[in-house]
Amino acid sequence: MNEVLVSIIMPVFNASAFLKEAIESILNQTYSKFEFIIVNDGSTDECEEIILAYQDSRIKLINNKINLGLNKSLNIGIENASGKYLLRMDADDISDLKRIEIQVAFMESHPEVILSGTSVRLINAKGEYVNGNSHVIKRSEELKASLFFECPFVHPSIIIRAKDLNENNIKYNESIKQAEDYILYSELLNLGEFRNIDKPLLFYREYESESRISSMKNLNDIFTGRVVAWEKIMSLFDLEIGPIIYHLHDKLTYYPYLIEKEELGKVGDYFRVLQNI
Repeated sequence: MNEVLVSIIMPVFNASAFLKEAIESILNQTYSKFEFIIVNDGSTDECEEIILAYQDSRIKLINNKINLGLNKSLNIGIENASGKYLLRMDADDISDLKRIEIQVAFMESHPEVILSGTSVRLINAKGEYVNGNSHVIKRSEELKASLFFECPFVHPSIIIRAKDLNENNIKYNESIKQAEDYILYSELLNLGEFRNIDKPLLFYREYESESRISSMKNLNDIFTGRVVAWEKIMSLFDLEIGPIIYHLHDKLTYYPYLIEKEELGKVGDYFRVLQNI
């Protein structure tokens, strides 16, 4: 296989504790033809110094003067990317050293696929394995159907064909604080096939980071993001769903313990929506 250029996009914000491991897992890949776009989003720790210590021409450092947030930083990375493929990476995770090789080979041999992810191995802050591997949905039809009920991709494991974003003017929604990946997938839903590789090609770090704790405190922001994605999905069925049903769907899917007694009267309407879908 002739190597094609891959653009790896990694936003960084105050991730100095894990940044070296993340960077080295990319620089030591078996696949070498890539540009590593690191968007330092106004970090106030040692992130910039750590990045600059690597004398590798494949690294393209972009420093945001102030913290612009994840979605804007991702878009900045995409705008500066030259690769045929865009591959996501987070600054606190570790990529398997064959990750790019395997994901690019898969995309090259499946031209109908516009987006694919992988399963992951969960690790904690110390890098120790937690609860084995994640399991992923592999078939495109099931992945697309599952979008109304869950986010079926581990965001930092995905690879996307750049032309499908560029030709359709698709980017991360900067007006939404949460569920940015979910919204992106919903916009790609009708443009090609989705797939997951059932190999753990990413070591995904699970720990109580400041950003994750913050996101769980902002359930309204998460719900708002999900509704944007759900509305795009429902538009494919030519269906409109009111806010009450969306709230019920959100609770039944993610937070059943939050359902209030008066909402149970809408369960029949909710299941009729599912039947229509």
